Amino acid sequence: MLGAGLKDELREIGRDVAASIGSELKGVAKDKATSFVKEQFGLGFKEELQSAGREILGSVGDQLKGAAKDHVTAMIKEQLGMGYGGNGIARPCSISAANLRKAVTAARKANHVTGKATREQLMELGEGHADLGGKHAAAVVKYLERSPLTVPMLREMRGLIKGAFHRPVGELAMDDLVDYVFWTAKDLGWSWSQLDAYSAKRRQSRGCRGSAAPGRSREAPVRKKRAPSKYNLFIARHMRENPGDDARERFTDAVDAWKRTGKRRAGATKAAATRRMKRDVQEQRRQSETLRVAESKKAASARARARAQTPRAKAIAATRIPRKSERLQGRGAADDSGSDDDM
Repeated sequence: MLGAGLKDELREIGRDVAASIGSELKGVAKDKATSFVKEQFGLGFKEELQSAGREILGSVGDQLKGAAKDHVTAMIKEQLGMGYGGNGIARPCSISAANLRKAVTAARKANHVTGKATREQLMELGEGHADLGGKHAAAVVKYLERSPLTVPMLREMRGLIKGAFHRPVGELAMDDLVDYVFWTAKDLGWSWSQLDAYSAKRRQSRGCRGSAAPGRSREAPVRKKRAPSKYNLFIARHMRENPGDDARERFTDAVDAWKRTGKRRAGATKAAATRRMKRDVQEQRRQSETLRVAESKKAASARARARAQTPRAKAIAATRIPRKSERLQGRGAADDSGSDDDM
């Protein structure tokens, strides 16, 4: 244990050293803290992000905030399993339509399209939509050029904006909702943090998983459809040329006609052969496994019999005390033999 005087002296020495280093020490420590935190965050410690992340980000300055914040945000979103990309905005196609409607409603309120808004917020809303172009944007410009521009006029302008650019959520289908998120993120600069409140769907289309996130382009990415095959074209043509009431019967007749033409793609025969080969391989594996288990049991029995024939095993068997069941069985056999002699 150190004495009180020695502790005080060491404390004073520490203050003097820290004061003498000054700004140079601050810069070195800041760089070390930045590199250390980046390295630690790269390990993916989700439990430490909630507790230590905010404290570290708030203590090491603007440099770390700018460098590590984006890294940590991207990692958290990746750990949550959501579809992110672009400017860190969740892909709207990865969220269900019901949750997407809720997010759109919340985003409109946060960006003052609906709900309470001050004069400055209404002015900002009008200036954002005035740059979109078109007759509705020109009408918004006329409102902004009025003098004096009162709050009732701005509210009237917001009503025009809502009717022209922001249709009711109930009228928007899934594709409309996705397009809405994309153009508002690009043209109006909406952050769409409201999407972070909803988890991604378990099953997402391949086009959604590989699409770009909002913020990069105004138009939502459209996945190119696969060109129809010869089979598709033949079935469609046969259905058109043979009209009728029952679509199922017509389709069955079209399939039979396709099979009779002999124009089936070469891959169909190859696929059938592949399936047969897989079934044969699986059957061979089952048979070999059954044979292996049987041979293993047979070998184990042979080893047990061989061990029983060794001199040591015979000596142990000779000195073994019979079990109770064996003694009772032997006594019963003796009784039976005695009764036979009496007779």
